[in-house]
Amino acid sequence: MKSEVLKIDAYIPSKPAAFSLSHHAGNIRSYCLVFDELLPEESFAYWLELMSTMRAENILRIKGIIEFKEKPDTPVIIHGVQQVVHPFVPMPEWPSEDTRSRLVVIGENLNGSEITVTFERYVGVRASLL
Repeated sequence: MKSEVLKIDAYIPSKPAAFSLSHHAGNIRSYCLVFDELLPEESFAYWLELMSTMRAENILRIKGIIEFKEKPDTPVIIHGVQQVVHPFVPMPEWPSEDTRSRLVVIGENLNGSEITVTFERYVGVRASLL
């Protein structure tokens, strides 16, 4: 039996495509929230679920390091992509001297006030945007 060689050149364009994030690239923004208080875990988890459910198509990524009232001195890593929120991962210690909780929300067609207003309403902690 004769083996055939795959002609890969047929699948590679002769000119490389121009790099493009998307036709909506101008509407993608990142928001960094910083908290001076410890956060209530249950309320935070509820807000995170609410945002990832109601705005899944707009939230590209959420990541952060949080300290919960119920677990003081234990920073927790938060990570989610659209409607998928991964289990919280506790860390043995803070990675730096800055022990404030912080969260980054990267989204398309979101605004900072929508994030902070819902956060303050559902979590009950004031969020400062950097």
